[in-house]
Amino acid sequence: EPIFILFFIVGLFFLLRDRPKIFWIFAIFFTIYAFIFYLAFRFEERFLTPLLPIIVLAAGFGFTELYKRRAIIAVLLLLPAVFSLRFSYLVYQDDSRANLRAWGENNIPEGSRIMAGARLMRLSSTREAIYEQKILDEKSLRQADRSELYFGRSPIYKSFHAINLYSVQNNDFYENFEKYFKDNSYEYLILSREDFMKNPRLYQKFRDFANKGELLVSFGQDAGFSISESKLGRSPIELFKIKELGPEVAVYKLR
Repeated sequence: EPIFILFFIVGLFFLLRDRPKIFWIFAIFFTIYAFIFYLAFRFEERFLTPLLPIIVLAAGFGFTELYKRRAIIAVLLLLPAVFSLRFSYLVYQDDSRANLRAWGENNIPEGSRIMAGARLMRLSSTREAIYEQKILDEKSLRQADRSELYFGRSPIYKSFHAINLYSVQNNDFYENFEKYFKDNSYEYLILSREDFMKNPRLYQKFRDFANKGELLVSFGQDAGFSISESKLGRSPIELFKIKELGPEVAVYKLR
């Protein structure tokens, strides 16, 4: 929360000016704690939890000092309200991958053969497709796959003969994916602009292959914000530059 951190920083300034003994106690504790858990061990966000009481106390002191200057407080509290409203609107619009899935369920015939290559992008699959994915990489199956394998087609969503590639690890398959697609009569390819394989060379081959087909629709703008991936770390100003959360994803009709 940027406003909370701002109050914390302001609080440290006023503590140093008006309560230097308290400031140095906080500073020494922070330094020792950071050395133990960051330099000598490792850093994880959860390790910040013991520091929260100190951060809250300093932030409260900063808020109290700024409250004497009410115009500044009004501006500082108005900004997060504006950002929160914009973010809530984008959340209501949903993630680009969810919107693409909804488009596919309305525009692609059920049972069509689809390869989905986008991080955390999953289509409901038929038993035959899940067995096929199991052959490619058994460890790639998620609980949703196993549920559909056991219970059959989803009663809510359209089911496709879809291979959800984001969890598939099979170098032989990826090196020869074009032949595999053609030999198995795949009709559609869903591909994100983000390299879901973390392999620039192979990913470029996917992009070149996709560009040989027909682009049907795309969603997203590679936003730095995503609820499904917990990506909320960029500047809040960017919220006003995007129309949708999540990465850019597109559907191609293969030829």
